[in-house]
Amino acid sequence: VDYEENISKANQSLNGQFNDHISSTTSKPYFLEFMNNEVSKGKSLQKLFDKIEADFSEVIAFGDSLNDSDMLEKAAIGVAMGNANDAIKELADVVTDDHDNNGIVTALEKLLKS
Repeated sequence: VDYEENISKANQSLNGQFNDHISSTTSKPYFLEFMNNEVSKGKSLQKLFDKIEADFSEVIAFGDSLNDSDMLEKAAIGVAMGNANDAIKELADVVTDDHDNNGIVTALEKLLKS
């Protein structure tokens, strides 16, 4: 936990890799997080889907931070919340309203009507 500027600089210098086994990311602009390379939201969902015989082609995923990246990339439709950082908005298929303004409901209403 640090000032946003310091976290941003540290994360850029690490470029997502702390070492061969540890990756780095942010969930909020003032959090720098480290985790085993085998752990992510996308990988966790894949393990669940393997057990319940589901597939990412059936998934709409919502995210707002860099730690949501692989989940949004793997989903059939990746939705960035309005309060998401710019990198997530660029990665997503759809950008919706922020979490304080029912962004998930807004996106689901639009996506499920089409």
